Parts: sequence; C-alpha cells; structure tokens
Amino acid sequence: MKRSVRILFCLVLIFLTAASAGAQTPPVDGAPVTLSTQRRYDLALRAQSLWLMIQMTFDAKNRWVYEKELSDCYAQLGEMDKAQEELKASIADNPNGVPAPEPTMRKIRRHRKKVGLAVTPEPTVETPVSTKTMATSTPRGKVTLTPTHIPTDTPADEVATAPATESDTTSSNAAVTPTEQPTAAPVTIGTLTLGSYFGLWSVNYADPTNGAEILFPVSASVNLASDIALTASTNYLVGYYQYQAGDTLDLNSFSDTTVAVQYGFKTLDLDTVLSETVNIPTGEPSWTSQSSGSDLPIFLVDPRYSAAALSFNTLYAISIPVDSSKWGLGMGYVLNTDYNSNGGWAVDAVDVRPGDSLYFSMNRVTPTGSNQSDVFQASVYFSFVTTESGIPFTCPGPNINFSYAWNNPTAFSFELGSQFYLPGQTAVNGVLAPDPTYSSGPRLYLKPSYVIDNLTLAGQVKYVLPNGYDASDLNYVEGGLLLSVGPNYNLKLDGQAFLTLTASYNFVDSLGGGFDANGNRVDLLYNWFNCSASYSFTF
Repeated sequence: MKRSVRILFCLVLIFLTAASAGAQTPPVDGAPVTLSTQRRYDLALRAQSLWLMIQMTFDAKNRWVYEKELSDCYAQLGEMDKAQEELKASIADNPNGVPAPEPTMRKIRRHRKKVGLAVTPEPTVETPVSTKTMATSTPRGKVTLTPTHIPTDTPADEVATAPATESDTTSSNAAVTPTEQPTAAPVTIGTLTLGSYFGLWSVNYADPTNGAEILFPVSASVNLASDIALTASTNYLVGYYQYQAGDTLDLNSFSDTTVAVQYGFKTLDLDTVLSETVNIPTGEPSWTSQSSGSDLPIFLVDPRYSAAALSFNTLYAISIPVDSSKWGLGMGYVLNTDYNSNGGWAVDAVDVRPGDSLYFSMNRVTPTGSNQSDVFQASVYFSFVTTESGIPFTCPGPNINFSYAWNNPTAFSFELGSQFYLPGQTAVNGVLAPDPTYSSGPRLYLKPSYVIDNLTLAGQVKYVLPNGYDASDLNYVEGGLLLSVGPNYNLKLDGQAFLTLTASYNFVDSLGGGFDANGNRVDLLYNWFNCSASYSFTF
C-alpha cells in the first residue's frame, strides 16, 4: 500500500513538473541561462522538496535524513533561512547526533552544473557542539490565502465569511551557542479532525413527525508545500425518522466525499489562490427523498446529509490591497454530472443532471484594531439547465448574496446577510419557458456571538419570506423563522490538540408547512436540540 501511494505521488509530481516546464530543451554547455530555463529547474527542485515532505510522513524513523535533503533543496533555490531551519531540524531529529548524508545535494548540484545553471553554495549553519539537547527549530511558515468565499456546489442559505488572512511564521536566524540551546519546536504538516454529532427534533402537528440523527464527520488537511494544501472530508450518518402514519425509517450510510487542492501563488505580485474541489458521490442518492417527509424544512435548516453527483469546482481568486483594506475578487465554475436520485423507491429511475454553475464573488476585509476587522462580501450565482433523463426540467434564476460581518475574537461579533433568488425558467412539455415567479423566497439572517475566554455564546435569527407562487399552487412556500442559541467551548489539550464542544437549541417555524383535516394550511413548529464534539490534532 505504501509503495502504491508513493508511486502515485511520483506520477503526480512528474506530471506537474512536466506541465510547468513546457516543451523546452535544456541549454547546451556554455549557453546563457534564460529566466524560463532557470524557473524550469527551480520547479523541479520544488517538486523534489514536495516529495521529501511526503516521505517524512511515511518514514518517521528516517525523518532527519529527509530534512537534511530538504535543506539541500532549499539551498539550491537560494532560500537560506529555510535551508538553515531544515538543517537544524535534521540535527535535532538525528538519533546519532551527526548531520545526515547528502546524496541528493550532490546529484542536484551535478545536474544543475551539467545543464549550465548556477550552483548555489551550501549555506553555513552554526551547529551546537553538544547533542544532548536539540537545536532551535521553528515550524515552517505557511501563508493561508482566502481572499474570497469559496462556495459549495449549490448556493448556501448563508454567505460564509472568509476574510483574506495571512499568517507568517518567521524563522530565527540567531546563532545557537553550546551554552544556550532551547528545545526544538515541532514541525507539523497537517491536521486531522474527528467529530461526533447528535440531533433530535419533534414537531407539534396532528400526528407528530420526529427524527434523530447521529453523525460522525472526518476531515483532514495536509500542507504538501508552503503554498499547496490538500483537504478531504466525509461523514457517516445514522438517521431515524418517524412519519405521520406511525411508520419509521432507519437509514445509515456514508455521505459524499469532498477532496480539494489549494495552490497559492503570485499574479502581478498579488496574492492569488487556485482551488480545485472534487465531490465524489460516495453517498446514498435516495436518502434525501426518503427522509423528506420527516426531515426539518431544508429552506430553513441546511441538510446534514449530502448525496449528489460527481462534480468539479474550480475557483480562481486574487487579493488586492487598497490602503489598509484587502479586496478579494474571485470567479469559479461548477461542472456537474448526472445521477439517479430515486434509488430505494418503487418508482422508475430518473437520471438527473444538475445544471452547471458559474459564480463571481467579491469581499473587502478592513482591520480596525487588535485582531478586529469588518468584512463586506457579495456574490452571484448563475445556474444552467437541469435535465431529467436528458430532457430539460428547470433552470433556476440568478442567486445574489450580500453580507457584512464585524469580527472581534475576544468580545462581540456579528454577521448580517441576505440572499435573493431571481425568476428562472420552467419546462413545459420538455420546452423551457420563462417563469414569472421565483421558487425560493428571499431570506435575511443575523448571527451574533460573544467570546469569554474559551467559551463562545452564539445565536442565529433567520427569516425566509414567501416564494413567488400563488398560495393555491402546490409549489407555494409561505416561508418561516429559525431561532437558535447555544454555547461553544474550545479546550486546548496540549500544544497540538484541541477539543471543541457545542450545543444548541433551535426553534423552527415553517409557516403554512402542513395541512389540517379540512385541508387548511397550518404552521409546523419544531423543537430541535443538537450537540457535538470534535477532536483536532496536528501531525
């Protein structure tokens, strides 16, 4: 298994390096080295450094050897601070207390000399005389660039705030003397989060419909390099649903799996991010349709389970500094494939292909004090035609989002937002025609929170207005109200592990969501309790 993974990563690295290098031939001996040629072999060195980082995770025993070789790569790239940092870490992790051999350094130097590239001299690093204590080593710095909100495959009920942030870990250049040798800081390359969730709800209606869900989410992120991050997430859900007639439904399955790669780089000296997200259909497509009769109203509460088609989400975003603020501009495209959403029911299978989406987003992040900021964000989604068995079915109208947030990590914060849906098109006998109404009502929300040390008190108020259909139409949704309040407690277990505990009570009012014995619309009033725990640790 380990060998297969290594081979897979080798193939990926070879592909990336070849694509970046382009169809160029190495210069002959004595020929001048052009900028493109230099960049070509610098990219090869970065691919080598990436592979060394991956090897560290599979061969912890010889981690010090890879750290020494990684130091050699950084030296060839002219990044002397990083070279010194990795060399110190190698000395600290070396069980024999001596520097590692450097076969990779010699190979790289010979190769660069052969193709006519300048050979950078190895940095001079002052090392401690005694090996009983470890040399100073700080974690490699990682710049996280999120200039714009990265939306999911479908428009969310709320516009998440994703301010542009930059965190920089500065390595120490001070010489380490034999008499003063602090303990080396751990070098981390990723985070793993394991969670559990329990939700229970009931509704005050003729024959009560109730439900309970247990969720086990798993997510991981790995920094493949200082500017490349890989994330993956999925969850396993167990659901129990009770219907009006007294029937019950028990479901359990993995949901879809999401894998994303984010690459940070420069565009005209501006911070830029390119994100590629793949939604892998590992979920059960019939879950949503089977549980819909007993589930919470999805126009007020986001579904906890996801089962959709294979899709690819591409995002390009750039961060532009203006005075003290940063403006983030982004655009993306979601490519969907078809899937059968009716599995598990005694009906004919229908292959649904959700329409692709094109979206644009903009935000502005302005620091206003000690770790405080205000964030304004706007986004718009354009959806293409959704088909059933190849026949046009519907084409939703544009979806527009606005939000403003005030962030204070030590006191009061809030987010205020809105979402609007414009009229789209509906198929009549397989032919799309303009729809004078909008299928989803406008919505407003407010999310306040207050932080007291490790405790956060959070709440939410969401109000959804009626959609554009006539009250006599089966597609009519009168709207509703969501009120939520609950604590969130973060506990730091040690330097690299955290435990987060949350709980909340939610009151959900689906206006006109049900019918009485006479066929008149009545409100559905839900009481929804949930609690969760997540454990995160870096490695």
